[in-house]
Amino acid sequence: MSSALVGTCCAVTDDFFGASVTALLCMGIAGELASVHTGLGVFHASLFDHISTIDGACLREKGNLYVR
Repeated sequence: MSSALVGTCCAVTDDFFGASVTALLCMGIAGELASVHTGLGVFHASLFDHISTIDGACLREKGNLYVR
């Protein structure tokens, strides 16, 4: 699923590194949001739902990116 997000983000820019970082940041945020749901198959469905709701404001608010 992460590779699909990376491909989607890379399709709209020439900055492939930045697009890859953004895609993985989205996956991490969606995973954190979906982790509160328990049950067989619920996490995966919730992960899809949360990926579709992430926008720029959500990335700025919930994203944790550290550059060394």
